[in-house]
Amino acid sequence: SFAGGGVQGPTQGYIAITLTPRTERKETIWQIQDRLRRKLAKIPNIQNLVVREAGSTAKATTASSIIVSIKGDDPLVLDKLGEQALAVLKTVDGVVNPYRSWRLDQRNTAITVNEKRARELGLSPALVARELAQALDGVPAGIYRGGQGDDTPIRVRYAEAFRRQEGDAFRVRTISSRDGSVVPLGAVARGREVYLQGLVTRENLQPKLELLALHEGQALNFVTADVEKALQAMTVPRGYEIVLAGENSDVVEARGELGGALGIAMIAIYLLLVAQFRSFVHPLTVMMSIPLSLIGVGIALLVAGKPVSMPVMVGLILLVGIVVNNSIILIDFIRQRREEAGLEAAHFKSTSHFAAKVKEVRREAIVESVATRFRPIMMTSFSTIVGMIPLALEWALGAERFSPLAIAVIGGMTASTFLTMIVIPVLYDAFDDWGRKRVEVG
Repeated sequence: SFAGGGVQGPTQGYIAITLTPRTERKETIWQIQDRLRRKLAKIPNIQNLVVREAGSTAKATTASSIIVSIKGDDPLVLDKLGEQALAVLKTVDGVVNPYRSWRLDQRNTAITVNEKRARELGLSPALVARELAQALDGVPAGIYRGGQGDDTPIRVRYAEAFRRQEGDAFRVRTISSRDGSVVPLGAVARGREVYLQGLVTRENLQPKLELLALHEGQALNFVTADVEKALQAMTVPRGYEIVLAGENSDVVEARGELGGALGIAMIAIYLLLVAQFRSFVHPLTVMMSIPLSLIGVGIALLVAGKPVSMPVMVGLILLVGIVVNNSIILIDFIRQRREEAGLEAAHFKSTSHFAAKVKEVRREAIVESVATRFRPIMMTSFSTIVGMIPLALEWALGAERFSPLAIAVIGGMTASTFLTMIVIPVLYDAFDDWGRKRVEVG
């Protein structure tokens, strides 16, 4: 079976511990893990020790937050490079519990058949290997049909008393095809002790060794940058490569996909606003609230001590659709007041009288819009912010993973709400003047 430490053999074990809810204990899960590592490390002769929480990565297919993949043809060279890279990982701040996916520590007996002697006795190396496998591992001999409809496979092999010791393999008997005599395999085979890897991993049919580690105390991108810098100092033979992967690769991939989704969302909003306002300029005024929200997102993450992660990026997409609402309310009210004044068409006049009158009406509409829409904007924004507070403060169990999303939304909404009341009216006035001058020049 496979677990956090790689292949599970007779000298390896896997222990699952279920903790009480974090609201019922004083220690965090990381403090408990550190305490367990220190205590288990005192046990002598432990070669590989892994203590980690289940679901420590965003994607279930990613084995660990930090993965160093070493690729090459010779397992012995991979083993040597793995030891060097493991020593490098242990020196990087923020890297916790580095370990290897496999080691050359599986004791085996390599059996060599004396082909000349085997032929003299009427045997072949293939026959010797088949007899050995059938005697020790067994051979299928049918299925036992149970009375309750249960089917039990039948496997025939030597009794346990005759396959318990290492020397029992050489006492396996086979029949000579030359004269029908019984020949023990020890008469034609010899064994030698070798140490092999218990887990064979390949990528595109090329042997691979992975070093896995967790991170604590720093953002993942900072830790991976330090790891990559430290690995660059290693000397790698020709034909071998060391690649840094793990959760950071997932974040880069997700950043590209979410960035594309963010771009599509902004284009869709712009086209919708163009149709609504019948203008190519004022939709840009409305969408200026999006970069204004980023100011609050950065400050909120800094205060909360949260790094930029996939939940934060999802929160940014959420903000794109929310923060423009306040700008739409302001701009739409301004347009209504200007239309009621009956001087909207004067925007296209070139005389100074009409230009001054249009400017006066526009600014009166801006001031009235801010004064009239202040309360509705504040009510809608603060209702969203208050609704995100329980998730941001991680009041519920399991909210830890999505609290950065809530923090990003709270920070972005707060900054956008207050800055929208100041910046968006100013930009509307400036863009409107700019558009009028372009018409006059044209």
